Amino acid sequence: MIDRFVDYERIGGAPFNFASHIKQIGWPVRFLTRIGDDAYGRQILQRLEDSGFQAEDVQIDPHHPTGLVNVTLADGGVPQFEICRDAAYDYLDLSQFPGVDLSAAQLIYFGTLAQRTSRGYRQVQSLLERTSPATCGFCDINLRPPHINPEAIQASLQHTDILKLNTEELKHISAMFNGPRNEPDAIDWLMQTYDISQMALTLGAQGSKVITAGRTITSPPVKIDTIVDTVGAGDAYAAVYAAGYLKNLPMPRILALATDFAARICGLPGAVPSGTAPYRILRQILEP
Repeated sequence: MIDRFVDYERIGGAPFNFASHIKQIGWPVRFLTRIGDDAYGRQILQRLEDSGFQAEDVQIDPHHPTGLVNVTLADGGVPQFEICRDAAYDYLDLSQFPGVDLSAAQLIYFGTLAQRTSRGYRQVQSLLERTSPATCGFCDINLRPPHINPEAIQASLQHTDILKLNTEELKHISAMFNGPRNEPDAIDWLMQTYDISQMALTLGAQGSKVITAGRTITSPPVKIDTIVDTVGAGDAYAAVYAAGYLKNLPMPRILALATDFAARICGLPGAVPSGTAPYRILRQILEP
């Protein structure tokens, strides 16, 4: 999709941001998407090809436009999103990627916005049901009212090994499914109910923490001189977290790297840096 800010536009969407980061870090990735047959779609396709993504993983929709999100920034660069409906990605056909070997995937990253419609929900869940039990399911919750599908959230949690969400999303999900209201109990309830092995909980200005196997590891926020916008910070965090997990690094090290990279993204316009310089150190540590 295209993120349209007041003064500029950027290619965005959590899956694109995640895929771009982890590819720049050095991991092989397949990014499955659908764009419109329009100027924005051609812009996205060119960016993907220039970045080394495979063109056969991009479906062209002749009837629906490329996804658009209007972004306004509140104090501190905190974004508010207006997501346009009936976009090309709402019609993504995940049965039409014969070159993708799901059995070979070490990790599959998925979210909830692509499942906002009943069609999108069925497509994503069908894909998840075809993955190998050995594949790590990394679910990145993105609750953007009114684009919330409780059925899709509950089904996605069934396929989740690593869950990333923020404190407001934790409260919302716990209330949605009649779970505990206080945070520690809600965390325990969610992980036990859905057999989630790791939870990455982002805390905004307070940093983040990871809960795994009865252990909680916290990371304070990293201060930067100037915040341009916070769009995509969570996606940057998720990508470094996933790379660290695949690299089998110690959790405190993963958390420190993810927190630092997310902070640096806040100092840039949009969600994905131009060029490879911001990834140089990460590649030395995290590439396979």
